[in-house]
Amino acid sequence: MDVYANKEKPKSYLGLVIVVAILLVFGLLMIYSASSSLAYVYRDGDLFYYFKRQGIWIILGCLVGYYFIKIKYEGLRKLGYIFTGFSLLLIVYTLPKALFNIDMPLVNTLNGATRWIDLGLFDLQPSELFKFGIIIFTAAWLTMSSSTQKSIEQFLKNYRDREYTYKLLNFIYLLFPVVVVLLGSLLILLQKDFDTIVIIYVGFIAAYYIGVDKKYQKTAIVVVTLMGIIASIFALVGVEYRRERVNAFVQILVDGEPSNAAKADEGFQVWNGLVGIGSGGIFGLGYGESRQKLFFLQEAAYTDSIFAIVGEEFGLVGSVSVMVLFMVFISQGYTIAKSTTSKFDNILATGITTGIASQAFLNIAANLAVIPFGGITLPFISYGGSSTVISLISVATLIKVSQGGEKSVKLQRFR
Repeated sequence: MDVYANKEKPKSYLGLVIVVAILLVFGLLMIYSASSSLAYVYRDGDLFYYFKRQGIWIILGCLVGYYFIKIKYEGLRKLGYIFTGFSLLLIVYTLPKALFNIDMPLVNTLNGATRWIDLGLFDLQPSELFKFGIIIFTAAWLTMSSSTQKSIEQFLKNYRDREYTYKLLNFIYLLFPVVVVLLGSLLILLQKDFDTIVIIYVGFIAAYYIGVDKKYQKTAIVVVTLMGIIASIFALVGVEYRRERVNAFVQILVDGEPSNAAKADEGFQVWNGLVGIGSGGIFGLGYGESRQKLFFLQEAAYTDSIFAIVGEEFGLVGSVSVMVLFMVFISQGYTIAKSTTSKFDNILATGITTGIASQAFLNIAANLAVIPFGGITLPFISYGGSSTVISLISVATLIKVSQGGEKSVKLQRFR
């Protein structure tokens, strides 16, 4: 029996739109506060340079998002395959420069990392595209249509060992999304972008768990989780700067602050962020009054460490308010996922919501020194073209799902 066939129409997306709009407006205000001084010095006195660029990216994200709301489901499924494959090709394209310092047209290196492709209007980070595409890919792969199944059955009639072939096909079918996400993670790891891999894995695991047949769920999650743990240990132990970040994190936990050497190196950003949050107190220093953004955090103030500036300027009240807004977003996203009318929609909404939620958690937790500091943006608030556009496309996809979605697909796996 198809459990999605008799579900009610998904919930309204109005609450989702409102909370995202609040986060975007607040993000613009914080970007101006955190970047105006640097913009004045380095952008010919244009105080609004980063503010205007973020505004353009928001508009672009909304326009592309509108296309995703209107696109037919068959087109959306195809885009999942296209985005995933194209993003992997783009990541591979950046590797000659990332690994061997070979100049590649349009490939940019920022802060020692080679992860971006210059599109003029903004620098595209292919891993952001993969992060979104793999969720659609997983949803589409695990909910193939009955017409596809019939074609495969017709093909398999030529085999005498049909039962064995079916079992092998089912095994390959179930594990193929895992193979794709592992391949993408390996390539992104070569870009030295471990934090994005974590977000991809968390969103993928949520989508995969929802997508596979119930009798395979426990085994599938154990396998995927073990692979993730092994990859994480390798990534953390195998690269020196990550070991230094973990060491700075441990020093903060044990001694209350990193060593003087760590403060000047790998612990610099997290320590100065903590100083900013601590100086904000309950109500903060006031909008625009952050001191850490001027001489310490600088460009990190409006990207990875923008939450620290929120804490410094708006205090505990502002910090908690941002957390509450994200909790409302998560609640809205999972409500939409729970009320979906098809398996595809359920996987899609669950994966997207989990991915954005994990990114917000990791950014906030890192700024509060709850976990080792990484280098990821705070969704909807931090400055960043790829992150902003992909986040808004993801929200648009949730809106599409909330409007009623595609008709329920009977087949979830080969049998």
